[in-house]
Amino acid sequence: MFDSGYLLASGLSHIMISHMPPKLLKIVNLIGIKGVHHIGMANVTRAAFFHALRCEWSECIKYAEFIRLGSRHSPAYTTYCEAIFRYVKSVEDNDKSEMERAVQLLRDVPSVRVRYFGKSVTLEKSAVQRAEKWANTHQCSLLPDMDLLYQWNMLSFIRGNAILLNRFMDRIMVQIDRYTSDLKTSDYLDNYLTALFYKGIIHRLSLQYTDARKCFKTVFEEEARISHEFAIPPQAVLELGLVELELNNGDEAKMWLKKCTQDYSNYTNENFVHLRAYAALRELGVSTDKQTVNQNMCLYS
Repeated sequence: MFDSGYLLASGLSHIMISHMPPKLLKIVNLIGIKGVHHIGMANVTRAAFFHALRCEWSECIKYAEFIRLGSRHSPAYTTYCEAIFRYVKSVEDNDKSEMERAVQLLRDVPSVRVRYFGKSVTLEKSAVQRAEKWANTHQCSLLPDMDLLYQWNMLSFIRGNAILLNRFMDRIMVQIDRYTSDLKTSDYLDNYLTALFYKGIIHRLSLQYTDARKCFKTVFEEEARISHEFAIPPQAVLELGLVELELNNGDEAKMWLKKCTQDYSNYTNENFVHLRAYAALRELGVSTDKQTVNQNMCLYS
């Protein structure tokens, strides 16, 4: 709670100071107090995600709406974030009115997309792809809030926190139980493997490496039964590399990390996967001439 409270206070102070009249702002700046609008919005954004780590959806919605209405940067992404928080809350509370608001925001996402020099910021592109998937199937990805947290590597903030990790695990297990029957009755396992992937994430953050490895390897071995969630297999391969890295199994880690960058392409979250994989490889002492290229890819695609 302290972290989100601090970020909210810091963010709002930056925003309020940056909106002062110019003459008054000069005086305030003269005594060493500064306010930068984009820093303020970034801090409020982080506050929203910290509440998401605690599954406090009403607080997430409050901050996400503030960001969507107050920031000109990445409007498709900020709209998508608010939509997802509203969607998750509507499902948990069985709230039809909240679901209607979430659906309307998802419909709005493609129309507010911003391009720079003909390119979309990766976050914008990812948000539009997810929203368009909903438009085509009328279904959000399974556990979409975890996808948001995974993109930003925010789940690492609750590493070792059994209380918060168990909250996510409880939600994940509901989905695994729901879709386990697909193993025998369906050609495709997108929902089951997505839930299993996130189960592996929680195991890794709980330092339960054997269980984590088992989850990720199952996703890898069953990737042929993925029909649309094409980001899940390379993310599972990345996580296998990170598990081996944390266990100091350098050769195994290098093998999986290289595999996730070389064997998969053209999927949502690709740039984020590459960024984390190259960072891990550099930690292992592996140099790559794609370092600079990949950093640029993380901004635009």
